[in-house]
Parts: sequence; structure tokens; C-alpha cells
Amino acid sequence: MLGKETLKKEKISVVDMKAILSKRKKESELNVDQEEALKYVKKFSLLTPKNKKELLKELKSLGFSDAFIYQILDTVPKKLEDLVALIPKKEKYEEEKLKKTVDLVNKHAG
Repeated sequence: MLGKETLKKEKISVVDMKAILSKRKKESELNVDQEEALKYVKKFSLLTPKNKKELLKELKSLGFSDAFIYQILDTVPKKLEDLVALIPKKEKYEEEKLKKTVDLVNKHAG
């Protein structure tokens, strides 16, 4: 067994994963898989924890599904076409809502 037992399961973003693994690395040595995951999230985490929290709150207020919200947080789509590609198959959203989302992403991701 590589790690300890699972205490709970919840969706997290790459921003959260970066924070968790960074904290764990300070406390003890990471295993190979954790080191690789940390390298990945350091490279691809495009939001700060504060910006992620604010963006998450705003996306939830728009009524998006959790699956779609976490796709947005992890990929940070800065163009409408990129955002549309992330929409889960069974979901549909108005174009104005999607444009507002792109504006929010650009605001928080800089």
C-alpha cells in the first residue's frame, strides 16, 4: 500500500492538489507517484488558491454542474471555444452565461 487509508473522497482542483502535496512534502518525503503529481500540478496549476476560491464561488452561482466547474478550474479556458469543448455531453448552457464565464476566468487567471 502506497499511502494511508482513504478518509474521504471529494472533488479537488489542481490548485488544491498542489497545496496538499506541497504541505505533505514539507512534513515528510513523498513517494514517486506523489512527486510526479506535484511536478505536474506545479506546471499546470494556473490559479492561485485565492483566485480559485473566488472563481469557484462565482461559477457555483451560475448554476454549473460540479463536473463542469472542476473542468474549468483545472484547464482555465480563456476562450469561448475552449470552454464549450469542456461542457459535459448531457448539459447545455446559454451562450451569454458561457461568455460571462470566460470573462470571469480571464479576470481570475490574469
